[in-house]
Amino acid sequence: MQARFPKANDRHRTAALAWPDGYTATVPQHQHFTRLPHDLEHYAVDAVLRPRCGFWELAAAMAPFSDFTPGRPWPREREEWFRRAKRDHRDEMVEAERLTGLLPGTSPSFDAARRALRRMWTDRPTSPRPELTPVIYEQMVQLHTQLQSAWRALPEGGWLSVRWPPSPS
Repeated sequence: MQARFPKANDRHRTAALAWPDGYTATVPQHQHFTRLPHDLEHYAVDAVLRPRCGFWELAAAMAPFSDFTPGRPWPREREEWFRRAKRDHRDEMVEAERLTGLLPGTSPSFDAARRALRRMWTDRPTSPRPELTPVIYEQMVQLHTQLQSAWRALPEGGWLSVRWPPSPS
């Protein structure tokens, strides 16, 4: 899946998602255009920690989130699958949404991020807590920093594109 994020001072701006089969959707962007989009903050976390029910894994599987506007109607099997996923994995989805709290600005150090992860994720047999080591934390911080730098350097009217799954580094 490819995602393109516009840097535009327009309250109606939307990110564009495209799947390999040609399916497309748009996603509204609510943060100030000078800030890294929230979904790209998730990209930095999800690309490293790979939560099973993280935003990017679900989006790549064509989860019909309520704020996605599809280019054509969602396939019925995707809607049914997502209803089951929300029913069966709601807690994991909520916990994955909180993972951006591990990034600098909220968790200023590895130790702070490790404590935050223990507070925000319930370790259960079907959903183990993501592993967070100093090396993994540093990878997440580096990717977040790279995304922030790319966003700051992007001129107004430009687009920042990412692919999921990300290429191995």
